[in-house]
Amino acid sequence: MDDYNEYFLNQLFELLTEYGPIHEVWFDGAHPKRKGGQTYNYLAWKELIKALAPKAVIFGKEDIRWCGNEAGKTRDTEWNIIPYQEDPVK
Repeated sequence: MDDYNEYFLNQLFELLTEYGPIHEVWFDGAHPKRKGGQTYNYLAWKELIKALAPKAVIFGKEDIRWCGNEAGKTRDTEWNIIPYQEDPVK
């Protein structure tokens, strides 16, 4: 485990054990800087969250996501999007 991911896991551990129940963990989609080759250990982060806060949802790549885009736009009926298996216009 590299220094960054070890530090991040320690932060998650503190947040999930020292401040009461946690219901949501939010990852905003930031990507590591490409220079320097840093990678995020999402699997280790997810495993720790599920172990320490099994009822918490993970925002980002896991349980929930936001409905809009960077411009604040969304579809009219964004409350329950289910992807089409085929093009619905055909």
